[in-house]
Order: sequence, then structure tokens, then C-alpha cells
Amino acid sequence: MNKLLTTLLIATLLALSTLSFAKGPDHDRRGSDRDKPLPMQVVERMHKVLKKLDLSEEQKTAIKTEFQSMKEDVKPLLQEVHQGRSELHELLIADDYDAAAVSALADRQGAATADMVRITAATVHSVMGKLTDAQRAQMAEMREERHDRMAKRVEHMHKRLEQRDNRGG
Repeated sequence: MNKLLTTLLIATLLALSTLSFAKGPDHDRRGSDRDKPLPMQVVERMHKVLKKLDLSEEQKTAIKTEFQSMKEDVKPLLQEVHQGRSELHELLIADDYDAAAVSALADRQGAATADMVRITAATVHSVMGKLTDAQRAQMAEMREERHDRMAKRVEHMHKRLEQRDNRGG
């Protein structure tokens, strides 16, 4: 199971790195949420949701401390992943393909990504533990509403694609 998880993480990382290859290693990554590393996506979504909850000052302080700790723990891993992205870019444009170097890089990137997932999951779990039952229920309701909105957008997109395909274009 652990080997499967590592393989999936590496495959995902390489796919994302390859997609950013065309933009180069120093591409400005202020695009959509999907361009951001997982911890940043989670933190930004959580902040948006938490702002809508009626948190006590004590909760706000405790949650802020959790996210600051996470940021400190994740920062060197993000730097490592960014460096790895640059290394992959160099390996991909090299005259000769170095499979061993790519494999070693993939292992390092996979390990860093797995560590970020573990840190992020532990932080989210801790933050959720600081909420009341009513606040967690409100979050669940907001999540369901978000999923419904996304489903409607996807349905609308499919309809537009069908219309375009039916016009031949």
C-alpha cells in the first residue's frame, strides 16, 4: 500500500512538473488554485470557510497558531519541491537522458510531497478539532453547496461542448 501511494504521488508530481515544463522553472505561479501546492490550496480554502464561521477569539488564535506552525514545517519542503522542478526542467532539456537522475529526483519529490500531505492533514484535523459541532456542521453544509455549484458548472460546460460539437466546430 505504501509503495502504491508513493508511486501515485510520484506520477502526479511528474505529471504536474511536466505540465509546467513548457513555462520554464521560474514561471510566475499565481494562477489558479490548481497551480498552487496542496498545503497552500488547503490553507486558502480553510481561511475562506473559517471566515464565514462565528469563531471565538480563542479559536481564531489557536487556529492561526496551527497554520503558522504548518507554514514553518512545510516551507523547506516547498523549497525542495520548487528546486526539484528546476532540476527536472534541466534534466528534460539535457542532451542525454539520465534515467537514474530522474528516478532519484522523483523519489525525493515524492517523499517531500508525501511529507507535505501528512503535515497538511494533521493540521486540518487539529483545526477541525477546535471547532464546535455546530461549526463543523456549517462547514459540511458549505462544502455540499460548493459541490453543488461545481456540479452545475460542469453540467453547463458539458452542454456548451455538446452544442459546439453539434455545430461542427
